[in-house]
Amino acid sequence: MLELDHIQTLRDIVGDDEIVCNVSLGKDSLATLYLCKQAFKKVHCLFMSQCPGRESETKYIGYVEKKFNVKIHVYPHPEIVNAIMYESYFRHTEVFDPFFEDPEHDKNDFLHVTEFPGNYKDLLGSYFKNSLGKPNLWTAIGIKAGDSVRRQKRLLEVGYADHKKKWLYPIAKYSSNDVYSLLEKIGVKLHEDYLHYGSSFDGISMKYWVRAYKNDPKTWEQIKFWYPMAETMIARDRFRREMMESGS
Repeated sequence: MLELDHIQTLRDIVGDDEIVCNVSLGKDSLATLYLCKQAFKKVHCLFMSQCPGRESETKYIGYVEKKFNVKIHVYPHPEIVNAIMYESYFRHTEVFDPFFEDPEHDKNDFLHVTEFPGNYKDLLGSYFKNSLGKPNLWTAIGIKAGDSVRRQKRLLEVGYADHKKKWLYPIAKYSSNDVYSLLEKIGVKLHEDYLHYGSSFDGISMKYWVRAYKNDPKTWEQIKFWYPMAETMIARDRFRREMMESGS
């Protein structure tokens, strides 16, 4: 596993004392955050929540902030923004907007980034950097070449850095074992999501919603708050399993 020489390499690539680190609360992003903390004097953390208000998520963010001595800035994930904007998983027979009916939330605070033209996902990072008054900062992203063939191809092309986009990949050459070993070495505990899902919670998909329905009732209630038609995903999964069991 790469350590001191690698940290110096990251610093030399960026040529700055500050960086933005995308944090998903998963193991790879935590390893990336650790390396960034070693390489840079100031690390600005950005977390995109796919299910805002989850008790375990809020608690774990506090743990990570204390463990790494950082501030994690929480923004809505593109998936949930798109679901609200295009009414995905919402009742189409009535006006139903639980977030904006909640007086504790402010519509402008939640969706103000969509004032930018173009794709929200592509522009969120730019918006965050502009909000810091530092539009030219690099962004560290926790992906590994071993994650998929697509990522392997991409990281073989650019190495640790995409200079055009100013994206840094500190754990590009790490294996999953390297990541686990690093987190064990520095005494980081994983989010409880790993018990329920085998990874950090990662959005609108059968895997996460069905497992939340079966094993994580607090998250399931929060999912239904944001996506009132979420039960259709559970019914779909049940129907698929029944068809498979019947041999149809």
